[in-house]
Amino acid sequence: MKGFSQISKILLIVASLVVIITAVYGIANSQKSSDVVAYGEEDYQLNTGEKVDNMTVKNKVGGAAILDPSLLLDSTKAGQVVSVDYYANGRLVQSVQQAPFYLDTTLLRNGSYKIKSTIIFLDGSVQEQEKEIEIENR
Repeated sequence: MKGFSQISKILLIVASLVVIITAVYGIANSQKSSDVVAYGEEDYQLNTGEKVDNMTVKNKVGGAAILDPSLLLDSTKAGQVVSVDYYANGRLVQSVQQAPFYLDTTLLRNGSYKIKSTIIFLDGSVQEQEKEIEIENR
């Protein structure tokens, strides 16, 4: 009977690990980026019709904007992202937990900002990017 108890504990642990792995895999796959239907050097158009400005090449942006275009174009990378935090002049402006991981610039007044994005991946690694940008919302 003692051996049966140990086997039950092992099976319970294995079942718990399967549930955890399945949950993590499901989160990663649910966060794949939106389909980009058209893109140029300066902006992207999502399948929703929404335009996203590319801050890496534009000096003035308005509406939706992104510092790391690969989050829109590379679904493999986007599938590993937990969240993206956007800072304007050192102040947290927006934290995005699902694709597409862009900044809503309408949260800011028109003007010059140092925008920093902090990308947090499933494995705990972090990637940061920063750029001086002019926000020009209509």
